[in-house]
Amino acid sequence: KINKRKGKINMENKIIEARKVYEQMNKTNRILYFDRRIREYILEKTGKYPALVGSVAMEIDIPTSDIDYAIKVKKDEKLKIKKQIEKYMEYRGERPAKLESTRYLFRFIWGENIRVDLNVMDESDYEILLDGIEKAKRTMTYDDKALFVYNKLKLHEKSLQAYEEYKLALYRKFCPQLLWMQDMDICKLIQKEYSKKGIDLPQWLIEKLEKENIGEDRNEDTDCRE
Repeated sequence: KINKRKGKINMENKIIEARKVYEQMNKTNRILYFDRRIREYILEKTGKYPALVGSVAMEIDIPTSDIDYAIKVKKDEKLKIKKQIEKYMEYRGERPAKLESTRYLFRFIWGENIRVDLNVMDESDYEILLDGIEKAKRTMTYDDKALFVYNKLKLHEKSLQAYEEYKLALYRKFCPQLLWMQDMDICKLIQKEYSKKGIDLPQWLIEKLEKENIGEDRNEDTDCRE
């Protein structure tokens, strides 16, 4: 009973501290000030009006967070849009969306130091993402958001890997249909699905598999030398 009481007190104290941190961050959040102008810029360069997605949309961003947007495109216009956007933004590569689909990721800097990521997505993937974000916004209470941000800040200071895992767990919860990690289990699953359908592997997957094979070869060489 004493341990339970201590645990409850510790949690209550953590929530109080998290609320203070979260409230202060909301007061100093400059990103939303630029939101309208960034959207207008993306519309001008792509012809598509973007949706605000990611941690900013869910009100769980921290000072180091990027601001994320997404536009939806038809499959037959995806490459054309990609070539158009490449004139104005840095192409970061092709990323998995679902087993059978991918998204294009672009980045640009707004002002002096605001990193903006733009996702170019198939229409169905785009709708899944927006539905998941809306569900997160409806489901998470003020304290849920405060604690999530508080934990993100603590993890960011200690371990970037743990931070990424913690952050992505929320996306997996609210958008389970989408792929959020390019770990090898997922990559091999995608490779298997593409092979079944006789579809060429996307470039991001080819590069990932080649990189992993190089790493395995190096490990084998090291083992032999030892």
